[in-house]
Amino acid sequence: MTLDRMSEDEILRMANPIMDNLMDTSTAIDHERHTRDFSARMKAIVTKEDLQKICEKYQQEKGYFSPASLSLYSNALGEPPSSGNSGLPNRLVSSLPKCSSSNRTANSL
Repeated sequence: MTLDRMSEDEILRMANPIMDNLMDTSTAIDHERHTRDFSARMKAIVTKEDLQKICEKYQQEKGYFSPASLSLYSNALGEPPSSGNSGLPNRLVSSLPKCSSSNRTANSL
């Protein structure tokens, strides 16, 4: 079945475990588990060294991901966000730089 024929719940049941794995393994900097759902092409792009460098830099600058569910991305699927933060998962929102809405730009995220 293709994504355009799947319900939101079906998509989220597929996507949540993948996203949870990516967040958990980014925190642990575990390349083997992080890339388990990747295609061969993606695995060739995301090397162990690159993942470590990216994760260490992210953790140093923004902190760690916290538990949340991809279902908080509901506004991306056309629904109002349930988390009060534009639909971003709590694990991402907690790592965003603090700034007022008047000076928030794409570069500040």
